[in-house]
Formats: sequence, structure tokens, C-alpha cells
Amino acid sequence: MKAIFKREFKSYFHSFMGWIYLAIMILATGIYSANDNFQYGSNSLTDVLSGISFLILMTIPIISMRIMSEERKNKTDQLILTAPVSVWDIVFGKFLSMVAIFAIPCVAAAFIPVILMPYGTIDISGSYISLLGYFLFGCTALAIGELISAMTENMILSALFTFLALFFCYIMKGICYMISASGNVLTKILGVFDIQSRFSDLCGSSLDIKAIIYFVTCIFLLLYLTVQAVQKRRYSISAQGLKTGCYSVGMICASIALAVIVNLLVAEIPSKYTAIDCTSNKIYSLTDDTEKIIKNLDQDVTLYVLVGENGQDEDVGRTIDGYKSLSKHIKVVYKDPAISPQFFSQYTSTQPTSNSIIVVGPKRSKVIDYNSLYEQTPNYQTYQYEKTGYDAEGQITSAIAYTTTDTMPKIYMVTGHGEVDIDTTFTSAIAKENIDYASITLLKEDSIPEDAQAVIIDGPTSDFSTDDVKKVTDYLDKGGKVIIVPTFTDASMTNFETLLKYFGVSTVDGFIVEGNKDNYYSNPMYLIPIVDSDTMTSGLDGKYIFAPQAIGLSYDSNTTNTAITPLLSTSDSAFSRVKANQTSDSASKIDGDIDGPFDIAVKAVKTLDGDKSATGVIIGCQQMLTEQADTYVSGNNVKFFGDVLSELVEHEESVSIPSKSYDTATITANATGYLTFVLIYVMLIPLALIIAGIVVWYRRKKR
Repeated sequence: MKAIFKREFKSYFHSFMGWIYLAIMILATGIYSANDNFQYGSNSLTDVLSGISFLILMTIPIISMRIMSEERKNKTDQLILTAPVSVWDIVFGKFLSMVAIFAIPCVAAAFIPVILMPYGTIDISGSYISLLGYFLFGCTALAIGELISAMTENMILSALFTFLALFFCYIMKGICYMISASGNVLTKILGVFDIQSRFSDLCGSSLDIKAIIYFVTCIFLLLYLTVQAVQKRRYSISAQGLKTGCYSVGMICASIALAVIVNLLVAEIPSKYTAIDCTSNKIYSLTDDTEKIIKNLDQDVTLYVLVGENGQDEDVGRTIDGYKSLSKHIKVVYKDPAISPQFFSQYTSTQPTSNSIIVVGPKRSKVIDYNSLYEQTPNYQTYQYEKTGYDAEGQITSAIAYTTTDTMPKIYMVTGHGEVDIDTTFTSAIAKENIDYASITLLKEDSIPEDAQAVIIDGPTSDFSTDDVKKVTDYLDKGGKVIIVPTFTDASMTNFETLLKYFGVSTVDGFIVEGNKDNYYSNPMYLIPIVDSDTMTSGLDGKYIFAPQAIGLSYDSNTTNTAITPLLSTSDSAFSRVKANQTSDSASKIDGDIDGPFDIAVKAVKTLDGDKSATGVIIGCQQMLTEQADTYVSGNNVKFFGDVLSELVEHEESVSIPSKSYDTATITANATGYLTFVLIYVMLIPLALIIAGIVVWYRRKKR
């Protein structure tokens, strides 16, 4: 086999064909990378490899057409077959020679992420998993080419039929969708030939074992069929030949059956065991919170996916498979809108978009529109919207909890005193907790409604009236619960401070400045507070909270009827800058500053008569409850807010799972780096390979 490999590998460089193939592949890789990575700042090879995958259809037929056909044409196949090597060694040696040729541009592509490293954060896992998929895709195409080449001595026909076979496999997903978007027996059979989808499964940061097993089994099956195609020429028309032929047919059928069975068995394994999530923030993995909720289900919940199975969004499909694997109570049903156009009308009057999900439980149903599963932001370079976040898990888990919950708690957000409107990210967290919420203007109400599970007072900038204060304290005296977020203002807030004093809490003058570099980000006023141990913060173990321009909270820890528990606090090096207009980023104290440490957020439980208690969560940082601050810590601020709400409304488990951010980091290459890359990958290497090919061709012509 080694001798066969060496002979075939060298033969590619004894002709112009091998050199021009390498030049074309490296040139295409360089052009796509220069455009995608250097021009548009992509930090991954995924789009580059997806873009050049069509070249496999064009180039593989050329480099594989002669691998077996030439032997038959030159009548040298009989000499090889009589050599002291097995047919398998011959076939495999020739295959490895083609793989070695194909691997050279793959190795060239593998250096690109390393070249990009000085210019930003590179998605290493996504790049190399995609490269693995590209390599396996190419190897499978080579095995197809070798099989077809073994069936004919005409190299032109071999190249043509290889191209047609690869093209057929490349568009198979579209063919299956045209036949039946919802899937049937025929599409499942034809889906065996869909190598493009398996390549797509590996284009990203999820290592799909199913796709790898598919490629490996296809390669070995194709090589075995090639061996049989070669060996059939040995058989004569005789009883022994007929016996051998029947045996060969039986082995071919057994091999095909084995490959099909292996892939069918692997397909039944839950995705959580076969798809390894290599993303930094585990986009494709379900969180512990979801696993706990789903595993505790004791009622059936059906997820109706409004799409044919063949047209499903790959990321959403992977997430749904994760839910199926967690509990027998989760059932997934695909409803093709083309077949059942009015199915949605049972649950909503508004037609959802394709790939939307209708979650139906024993208590109620909830529609999750496909557009809400992703967060999108405009890219002003490409003038297109890009997916920046993935919220499928948060939406689905919340919907499952919603459809199985007996009652829906309600909270009210106080308005009328210059309160801040809560950002969409945080109102989404309220919705995910399956909490109804509404605004309330105290001036217009006699009292806080009886159905209020909790009240939120977020950053008032004008003082409460005594009547407003009484309405809130009356509610608290009945065992009410409140979230109070004081903010810095020049206005007198005497009455509002009465609400804080209800729990024995007061604010410290000024803004907190953190003196410990480990506890702030970029600016000493941009705090990364210490997360204290409590039931409300148990979900934040090992995670950071971002709290810019926070106000310190003060209280008497010896209060007899109120238990106060710190939730977020500063280091001992912190102090409060009383002259708040002096927003210098200096961590040095000046005259008038108040020494810390401080608590930034506390939970206060006040004991009342009749075994009742009032609960208040005071958060001394209004900026913490903004989307801008939340993005710095990948949704941890929202997680904290959701956990606080969950405990206040007495949910057993928080279902507010933050949206997971895609790795959208961009790289910024300078002009020198860009020109150097273009010079090497687009000009020098391809030109050198072409010149080498011309020299080889010219020398052979002179002989």
C-alpha cells in the first residue's frame, strides 16, 4: 500500500494537473478569507469554508478521474492486480494519495486563524470544527470519485459522472424539501445521500458526532464498493466465478445494511450525547435550570413546530432534540404549514412565521414566534441584520413552565415619579418568569391592587407624596413584597426615603468608587461587586454582575424586627465620592469621601404581626438594570433580576434563562496585515504553484 501511495502521490506533481489544483484551492481560500475575515472582520473560518465548498464539486472529479480509469485504459490494471498486494491495499493506497493532495490546501487554511490572532479574538473551536467538516466532506467526495473511476476506463466520463453524483448529493436537501417538506419514507431514503447537510452540521462550534460517523461510514462503504468493482473483473463465467460473485453481492448488501444500521442507531442517540458544544458560552447546551425543570415534569407537554422536518432551522432543531432527550413528557410534532395551513388557529388568531413553536400543556398554550428565538442587530458594513443572540432555550423553557403552572402571579411597576422604564431585556425576563405585569400610578389608585404579588419602584427622580407612601406601606403591612431601586437625584426625596426606612435602610451620599482593581471594569465607578451568599444569588456562583455608578446602602444590622441580608457588596477598599459631579476615574480618595465597604443590594425581611412578613429588595444601582450593563456580563444582571423576582413571587425554580450571545467578536486588521495576507495567499503561493506546474509540463513535453 505504501508503494501505491507514493507512486500515485508523486504522479500528481509529474503533471500540470496537481499543481493547478493546489493553486486554485489556495487562491480561492485566500480570496474568500481576505474578503470575509479581513474586509468584514469575521473571526471564524466557517463562512470561508462554506463559501468554497462548491469547489469540491468542480475539482474533485478532476483529481479523481484518472485514479482507476487510467489503469484500465493503459491495460496496467492487470499488472497491479497480479502484484503481491491486496486489492484493498491498492484501492486504499490510491485513496490516501488523493487525500494527501486534498489535505495540502486544508493545511494552508488551518494557518489562517493563527494569522488572524493578532487582530482580535478568534473563534478557534468553530474554525477548526468547520475545517474538520470540510476535510471529511472532501474525503467522501474523493471516495465517490474513486468508485466511479473504477467503473469506467474513460476519464472524461469518470469526471462527468463524479460531478453529477456530487451535484446530486449537494442539492439533495432541496430535492427532499421539494418532495415533502414534512418528510416521508422517500425523503428519508434520499436523505442518506445528503452530504451537504452533514457538512453544515459541522460548520460551527458544535462537534456533531453523528455527522462524523456518517462521513466515516460512507468513506469505508464507498472504498469497499470500489474494491468489489475492481475484483469483479477477476471473475470468470464458471461455477466458481458464480459462487464468488454471489458471495461478493451478499457482502455488498451486508456492508450497505451495516452502514445504514450504524447511522440509524446513532441517529436515535440523544443529541446531548452526540453533539459536543464547543462554544465558550454553551449556546447549544441546555442549562442546569432547564434540566431541573424538565426532569421534574409530571405532565405531558407537546411542542408543535410549524415547519416540515426537512426545512427546520438547524440550531432550533438541535435545541428541541435536547428537550426531547430530557423527559418522556416532552413530545415534538412537526406541522407543515403547507399541509396544515390553519393548524395555528386553534391557539392564536395571528399566523406565526415558519419555524415558530406552539407549546401546548395541560393548563394553557403559548406561541413562540420564530423571530423571538434570535436577537438581531444591523451590520452597517454589510447592510444586513446579523444574529447576535440565541434565546430559544429561554423562550421554550419559559413556555413549558407557563403551560404547566396553575396560577400566574402579577407584579406592578409604579409610575408617576419619574421612574425609569425597564429595558426590554428585563421585561422579557419578567415574561419568561411567567409573571403578568402592569404599570400603576399611585395617584390614580386608592390602594395597590389585591392581586399584586410584588411591586417594583425603579429609580424615581421626584419625591413621593405622603399619600403614595401610605399606599405602599399599607400594602407591605399586609405581607407585601417590593423591589426598590433608589437613584441619584438633586431633588429632595424625604418621603421616598421613608419607604427605605420602613426596612431600616438608607442610602449613602455620592457614588461608590472601588479601590480594588479586581472589583471594577475599566473605571473605578464601574463596579463588579462581590456576590454574597443567599437564595436569591445562588444562581450566580462563579459569575459576575456589572453595576456602574452605584449608590451604597446603610443599615443597622442589629435591628430586632428586620433581617437584612447583603446580596451584592464592595471590597474593603471602596469609598463613596460625595461630590458626585467629580466623576474622575481616579481611585484615590479626596476630602469628604466616605469610607466603605458598602452593600449595593440587600434583602430585607420585616416581621409583622400575625406570622406575616414584608420583603424588600433594595438595589442601589439603577444602571445595573439596563440592557447596556447586562451585555458586559453576558446576561448575568438579567439572571440576578429574574432570580429575585422568582423568589418574591414564590416560584420554586427561576425560569428566566438569559439569551445566549453568539460569538460576534470582530477582528480589525490593519492595511499592512491585509496586504501581506493577500500577497502571500492570493498572489505568491498560487503563482509559485502555477509556475512550478508550467515548468514540470514543459520538461515533460521536451522529453
